[in-house]
Amino acid sequence: HLEGTLKSIGPPLEDFVQYFCFAVSEGDHETLSLLNEGLSITIANGTHERLQKKWLGALHEDKKYRHLVKIFFSVLITLAIGFWLAFLWQMMLRRKVNQRTLELRKTNSELEALRERLENTVEERTRAFEAQSRRLDLALYGGNIAAWEWDLVTDKVTVDERWHELLGVDQTAAIEHIRAFNQRIHPEDRQRIFALVEAVIEGKQPLYDAQIRLRHAQRGYRWFSVRGRVTAYGADDASEQMSGVLIDIHDRVVVEGQLDE
Repeated sequence: HLEGTLKSIGPPLEDFVQYFCFAVSEGDHETLSLLNEGLSITIANGTHERLQKKWLGALHEDKKYRHLVKIFFSVLITLAIGFWLAFLWQMMLRRKVNQRTLELRKTNSELEALRERLENTVEERTRAFEAQSRRLDLALYGGNIAAWEWDLVTDKVTVDERWHELLGVDQTAAIEHIRAFNQRIHPEDRQRIFALVEAVIEGKQPLYDAQIRLRHAQRGYRWFSVRGRVTAYGADDASEQMSGVLIDIHDRVVVEGQLDE
């Protein structure tokens, strides 16, 4: 009979659990039987269940709702923290990438400046070398001087263009064998020259400087000054190359001979 007169006041109590019990005087079996009978009737006709849902069901539903809300906000906070950490990581990576990009640009600028300096240096030295080479060619030409190299391993002699002009031979032959050169030496000068060359090759003398007569292709034997030294060594310091110059001194020797007479 109290079902229609009871009202809920205020919000439901969170985690509220209410247990109902009845007590009778010890030995009052009649009252206990009535209570049990009345409880059985309320359970049987659904009154107990309706009262349970009306007054206590809200507490259980609210508890489930609050639990779901807690889960929802926990997930939401976790996602927010994850997004924030991802954002911070992205910002850090972007900062590092920008810093590295600036470093690479600076390095590239330095390399570009270095390349330009090297190109300028190479260009300047190339011009200086070409100028020096022209002066050397002029000096060699004006002094009737030719350059030569003798490979002691293959016995090949490499000469320049001026060599051909001094000896009047074909300018297409830039390399000849040492035997061809020896055949140009005057027979009376050969033993003396061979001994000097052998002493330099064996390291007994640092260089040789001798006046010899070489056969010109059209003008017979002419006087030349031959100077040379070892310029390359191989295993066990063995001589492998000799280099030197050939100077036309024929006119000077002729004049000196005439003066002696």
